[in-house]
Amino acid sequence: MANIPAELMQQFLRVDKRYSINPNEEPFFDMPASLKLDKLEYVAPSEEEVRQQVYDKLKVSYDKAVNTAEQTYQKSLGRIEVKRQKAQSSLENSNKKADEALRQNKIKIKDEAQKRGLCRSSVYNNLIAKAEQDTAQYKERLQSDFEVTLTGFTAEEDYALQTKNTALDYLKENFDNQLEQEVNEQIAAVESKKESVIKYNNTQEEKELTYKRTWSAAYLQAQQSHTETAMRLQAIATDKGYSVIQDYIYQDKATFAKDYYLAFDAVTAYNAFMSAQVGLLEELSVTYFNQVKEFLQERL
Repeated sequence: MANIPAELMQQFLRVDKRYSINPNEEPFFDMPASLKLDKLEYVAPSEEEVRQQVYDKLKVSYDKAVNTAEQTYQKSLGRIEVKRQKAQSSLENSNKKADEALRQNKIKIKDEAQKRGLCRSSVYNNLIAKAEQDTAQYKERLQSDFEVTLTGFTAEEDYALQTKNTALDYLKENFDNQLEQEVNEQIAAVESKKESVIKYNNTQEEKELTYKRTWSAAYLQAQQSHTETAMRLQAIATDKGYSVIQDYIYQDKATFAKDYYLAFDAVTAYNAFMSAQVGLLEELSVTYFNQVKEFLQERL
């Protein structure tokens, strides 16, 4: 109705229903038909999805650890290679020094032989041969020592590889064990959440069913009460005229109007009441409209 506040209009509709003389009319019943309780929605991941999620998470740290082990191994190989190159360089330098020492020794032997006139003698040749033999044997010892050193480097490389492989085996075993452990934990957590959601939703459904039973009983009671009241009002209307019923309606609506506007300060209440004059005259009749108006004026 024009300008009548919705809350007050709801009360007027309640009054109209209360005084209806039609026993077959729907009763005024503002109890919601449903609680509209919320339910949880949970799409549980499959075991494969859980495993993939855990795998992807663990794989990051696993790959990092594997990369660290590989880098450590490569650094070890690098250090061994540096030592190998140093050993090779040392061997070459020693050989050069030995060759130079032999060259100098030969010059010295030749000079001595010339002084003694022995350049073409067997003594000279024997001294030269002996110097060359000593140098050759010395270089053979250098080569032998170098090869022993190389063998040591190879052993170091083998140990570095073994260390890396041991680390990788440990990392893989630890990764597999952790994967299975976390997958089992996650699957258990998923099952627990599924059960929790099902339990919660079942509880909500039970509440809804209980409420609907209560609602049905209340509706039947309201319907029965309306029918009985309508029959009594019909008898009054037949005996005394419908105007008596109409007056009951106007009186109750006037009471509700007074209660509604009392919630505001005097000036606001009066102005609001008068702004809804067109609709209120229709709902209250002129008599009861003026009654409420006078009631509100007395508060000013």
